[in-house]
Amino acid sequence: MMNFIFRCFDIPFTFIWKFQIKIMRLSYHLKPKIEKIISNNKVRSVKKILLVLLGLTVAIFGCFKSYKGFLISGIIFFCYIYLLDIFENLSKYIITPFTSLRMFIIASILINFFISIIVMNYTKSLYVFPILFIIINLIANTKVAKTCNAIIEISLGVISLIKTPLAYFICNKQFPSILDYHINNYDLFSYVENVIVINMDIILFPLLVINGIALLICEIHSYWIDKYNGGKEITHDIKKLKEYIKK
Repeated sequence: MMNFIFRCFDIPFTFIWKFQIKIMRLSYHLKPKIEKIISNNKVRSVKKILLVLLGLTVAIFGCFKSYKGFLISGIIFFCYIYLLDIFENLSKYIITPFTSLRMFIIASILINFFISIIVMNYTKSLYVFPILFIIINLIANTKVAKTCNAIIEISLGVISLIKTPLAYFICNKQFPSILDYHINNYDLFSYVENVIVINMDIILFPLLVINGIALLICEIHSYWIDKYNGGKEITHDIKKLKEYIKK
């Protein structure tokens, strides 16, 4: 029975594995091409000239105390450096969101943040980010995804457990600034505390469910990888990566 259930996942998980191979292949083949471009003398000269010109522009605006020009040129200067870094490390940035725990945690926190905003505003896009989150979890290395989801799930669980004393603490700090002439102080304190707890429940419950489902799917995916895919999954290990993309 269990084998039949796991066999049902063959089609989606095999598709995910093929997609992972495409990501690894793109990252691997892109690296030498980018290195060739940035090592070109003409490209390096243009890069340095632009850097100097932008730096001088920032300095000139700063000297003449043109704060608007200084701000705009400063933003352009830092955007230029940032875009250069992205281009030079593009092959790494393609694969690290799925193989680096730090990068994956950042991405997961951002998605959970957007989900919480959507939940608070009751928008119709509620299902978009959870589906996206689960898809990203499936594409990512299962060890990375499971660790990240466990950290987030435990953190959300702890917040859920301490939400009442946390709400009490917030009210205790803010209560002196709350003015209401129609409700006595104790009723107002209880009302605000209950509102905070209810809102925290509204946000935390879907996040706990979504991260729990993602963790469960990652566990099933991990089992499928070990049992039916020979332990092969997306990785930044260059030896394994070369082996996987050749097949």
